[in-house]
Amino acid sequence: MKGNMHAASNEKHEINSAYIYQRVLVYKDGKWETLLMTDSDLERIRKRSSKNEDMALQPSWLDKVLVWLGF
Repeated sequence: MKGNMHAASNEKHEINSAYIYQRVLVYKDGKWETLLMTDSDLERIRKRSSKNEDMALQPSWLDKVLVWLGF
């Protein structure tokens, strides 16, 4: 599963809703899915990742080339 993260303004936010979400489009198990995360969600995810460094992913050479090309 790979994806790119983009900030998106929540135009129709409610009282307890975030103003900005991080959107990630991922392809997993044969289908595309959009995931929405708040800044606090990302902080929890980062803390969990730092506790499980043995599970960290590294970008492939193709990932690096695509980022270098701006994709």
